[in-house]
Amino acid sequence: MSARWTRRAGLAVCAVVPTVALVTGWPWRSRPAFGYGPLRIGMSRPEAMAALGSGARPSPLCSGVEGVLFEWPDEALAIAEGRPVPVMAMLGGAGGAVSEIDVSLSRAQGGYGEGDWRALLVAETAEACRLAGLGPANERRDADAVATSVTLRFVRDEGTLALHARWMRRSGACFTRLHWLGRGTQSVIV
Repeated sequence: MSARWTRRAGLAVCAVVPTVALVTGWPWRSRPAFGYGPLRIGMSRPEAMAALGSGARPSPLCSGVEGVLFEWPDEALAIAEGRPVPVMAMLGGAGGAVSEIDVSLSRAQGGYGEGDWRALLVAETAEACRLAGLGPANERRDADAVATSVTLRFVRDEGTLALHARWMRRSGACFTRLHWLGRGTQSVIV
């Protein structure tokens, strides 16, 4: 091959690779792994325990399912300044793999007005979208004399991430949970 053809081939590669990357989104738009903190849905039990460290103590629950509680520092979802977020993970998939993750963002002390709660919900929804790597889908809103509730579901190949939020009218208490459930597994956390 002549030098002229080699240079043309090199220029063609330099033009094609960035174009393909922009069109497909690789690697800039790759979706985040499906899970929370150090855990991912489908992660094996030994990998999950190693990721959580020596302080993690799974407890047997039912039908061979184990649960492990841990806290994760997360500025985007922090309930209170400097307080880590409480998380529950279920090890109930094939071979005890991580099948379910539940993050509690409860603000039971109350005192939130409806506008405050809606602003909080917007921030939590944006973070859920980022964690899921998707925009919101399948929104359901319910309101009655006691509370207003919102449920969002994000569906991926690996499973579903649901955001459940509830604002209590009288006390102003807010309860939000993010719930990851692996595809083909049944929820233990209700």
